[in-house]
Amino acid sequence: MKTTKRFRTAGISVLAAAALLLTGCGASDTPGTTAPEGDDSGLEQTSLTFSYSASVQQLEKVPIHMALDNLADVGITSMEETFHQGGEDSVQAVARGESDFGVANAPTVFAAIKKGAPIQAIATAYMPAYLVVAPSEVEDVCGLDGKRVGIHAQISATTLYTNMALQQCPTADPEIMIVPGSAARVQAMMAGQLDASAVQFSDWLAMQEQAPGKFNVIFDVAQADLGIIDSVIFTSTATMEQKPNFVRAFIGTLQDTYASVYDNESELAKVIEEIVPDTTAEAAAELAKVSLEDKLWPADGAFDKTTLETTLKALEDSGLLTDETLPTIDECCTSEFLK
Repeated sequence: MKTTKRFRTAGISVLAAAALLLTGCGASDTPGTTAPEGDDSGLEQTSLTFSYSASVQQLEKVPIHMALDNLADVGITSMEETFHQGGEDSVQAVARGESDFGVANAPTVFAAIKKGAPIQAIATAYMPAYLVVAPSEVEDVCGLDGKRVGIHAQISATTLYTNMALQQCPTADPEIMIVPGSAARVQAMMAGQLDASAVQFSDWLAMQEQAPGKFNVIFDVAQADLGIIDSVIFTSTATMEQKPNFVRAFIGTLQDTYASVYDNESELAKVIEEIVPDTTAEAAAELAKVSLEDKLWPADGAFDKTTLETTLKALEDSGLLTDETLPTIDECCTSEFLK
């Protein structure tokens, strides 16, 4: 059984959110490790709630949804999806025990952990799936000098990718503007209120359709092969300690699902069309093709020491996280639940 909820909550900074969590919002009432009565799977829990970091389903999160559909195969028979306004909200939901697992961009999760949120990252959700797009007359990153460049939030993946793009041209000095939501930034660019932004694959297709030839890609994050994580799957430390079989069953199903999408591009395209809003069959096919070519979803979890070190270093070098907000690998992450 699966249900879906959408929460339209007001955004607050991730550091403030973490501070709130430390004042008694933990998951202290989480059940122990005893399997439910009548269950012989070894699972400590057979229902699961998952929190997304966006208010609607997005391309890069589609295989997570597919994995949730496959949970019955491992004995998790009830599943609920909740949609939030941003990563900060999904972090709060998991830390408070309202959701069992969540997804959010790495900088948001890592900053919350460093501040003391009782969560830990347990796998890579997906690799970077963004393109920095600008008007066609802007030929490269240097052309962003003096331009209005949109980001999602001060601490976000879009900020990281924008900073990394600007490292290609240190003399460029754009005006950075916060506009939450890739689709909202696209609309702002269409209306002439923004000059450039990091946008998702699906939004780039929409831009090409609505304004052919008006915009172009000046930095492809995936093709740059930066070796970094975009977003992570996380859970509470209480869930990790008290329900290890439950965590392992979910992560194993996620890995199996990620591996399967590379063998069935048409099925992936079908699901994209079904659950990503305003996506045609033609667009879904193109999105599936591009995503698989860029190896967006790592079946091995992409949570090895090298990938994590590269990601943490990129966050620090870009100025997105500092010594005060940057955790160590041991503080933020564990790969013990991966196959």
